[in-house]
Amino acid sequence: MRFSEQIRRSFFVYALIPTLLLCVGCYIFLYSMSYIAQTKRNEQNTQVLASQLESELNFYEIKAEELADLLNKEISHLDEKKWYEDIYTFMRQRELQCNFYIFDTDYKILMSNTTLIPEYSTQTYNWGIFKKMRLEPDTAWTMPNRTYLGHDKFTILSIGKAITQGEEIVGFIVFDIKEDSLKNMVGKNSQYNIMITDRHKNIILTTNESFKNENGKVRNDLADETGYLKLIDNDVYISRSTLFQENLYVYTISFIGFLDDLLRMGFLFLLIMIIVLLGALSFAAKKVANDKTKVIDKIVKGIEEVQRGNLETYLDIKTQDEFEFIATAYNQMLEDIKALIELNKEKARHSIQSEIKQLESQFNPHFIFNTLEMLRYTMKLDQETAYKIILNLSSILRYSINGGLSEVTIEEDLGYTRSYLEIQQFRFHERFAYSIDVYDQAEIYKVPKLTIQPLIENAIKYGFNNQKKLTIKISIRAVEEQLVIVVYDDGKGMSAGKVASINEILHTKGNQHIGLYNVHRRIQLMYGEQYGLSIISQLDEGTVIKITLPLLNS
Repeated sequence: MRFSEQIRRSFFVYALIPTLLLCVGCYIFLYSMSYIAQTKRNEQNTQVLASQLESELNFYEIKAEELADLLNKEISHLDEKKWYEDIYTFMRQRELQCNFYIFDTDYKILMSNTTLIPEYSTQTYNWGIFKKMRLEPDTAWTMPNRTYLGHDKFTILSIGKAITQGEEIVGFIVFDIKEDSLKNMVGKNSQYNIMITDRHKNIILTTNESFKNENGKVRNDLADETGYLKLIDNDVYISRSTLFQENLYVYTISFIGFLDDLLRMGFLFLLIMIIVLLGALSFAAKKVANDKTKVIDKIVKGIEEVQRGNLETYLDIKTQDEFEFIATAYNQMLEDIKALIELNKEKARHSIQSEIKQLESQFNPHFIFNTLEMLRYTMKLDQETAYKIILNLSSILRYSINGGLSEVTIEEDLGYTRSYLEIQQFRFHERFAYSIDVYDQAEIYKVPKLTIQPLIENAIKYGFNNQKKLTIKISIRAVEEQLVIVVYDDGKGMSAGKVASINEILHTKGNQHIGLYNVHRRIQLMYGEQYGLSIISQLDEGTVIKITLPLLNS
């Protein structure tokens, strides 16, 4: 699979999927919040309306008890003007308007604010409001009592209290609440369907006649129901509140079917947006993938040309980022390599300085190729790690193409070495580990440039040998006017015969086919035959390479 395709798929995984999850989450959240808000407003409306209604009816009950206490001695000689003014003033302050009556014990009207005579006072009553007042004369009663007033008007609630002298009932006070007045109170909540019933499910007032059955009671599918309810014609939410010791019930009924319609429309809109987003992301992912991998493809192609021996393949990259820096370093490397080749042709073959320069200029293009290949895949999985690889590779290229120095400090060479080791660690992950220990402030002493890295490269190349893990330990210290560098690996190791063969190669001049010889020969050319490499290894026990150098201060 091409790297551009991997980036495009990554773009979908890390951009599209989170976006879709966010959209679905927002949709579910809005769906839930809509229902919660609707039900909360419904229940608040029920509580407020019930509180208002109970407060108004309580005022009338209190007034009825107050009048009954004051009228017990005046019932036979009633001063209508005095009591009318008092009652009229009280009624004007109430939101619920009513007709009031003062009856004698024969249900004849002694005083009233209307000329209409209620039906229930013209009949012999052994039930209803009069029955309650006779049975418990010390209690003010509120109960449903629908009375026709003419012109399609009714009273719907009666509040009454018996007037007593001692143990004897001498009259009755009754307030009949008008239906229109209660409708006006309920009408302030016109966005809701309101229903008021008694405890027997008789409807006292409703703003929606469809809630009634043929007997004037609450429909069977609504009776005793609260919460979400699916009716035949719509979905509703019902909240209920009780008042007057559960003698009256206030219902608020909200039709919520429109919410389902809105949410279905919202889901359709979301689906369309997802399709549009999918198309846009597909286009953007393809463009981004092609743009970003085009640069890497150029670099890889250039490295492949170098492997084939073509040193004329220059990179023209103007991205103003790390890739441009790598391209610049790569181009400079080609120039340096070609310059060194030309220089080596002109100088004497056996000149010590010429041989040193030749050995220093060798660079392994396989390492760059492998690193760039690893970088192509790392950019998909971990961009932060890819950025670190680029920085390490840039450091290595910058260090390797700096041909002005043959000697560097231990600290400088370890900087290059650490960059190399970190790239190998990114490559092999948990299969590779390393440590670097510098003793006696040895980092200030000079060593030939690119001394340690070839040993590490050799250890990685031959030490793994199908092992699951390889550990490399580097130790540097000053010992008796000598700088000793030890590179140990716990790899497969070598047989005694193999060690003898390598030692023979190290002491055969002109054999430049292995990295160990290059390091050994360069040290001897610079400092003398008494310095160089020594190897100790046992099969399955690992390998130790010891470098001995003169102790040179920077």
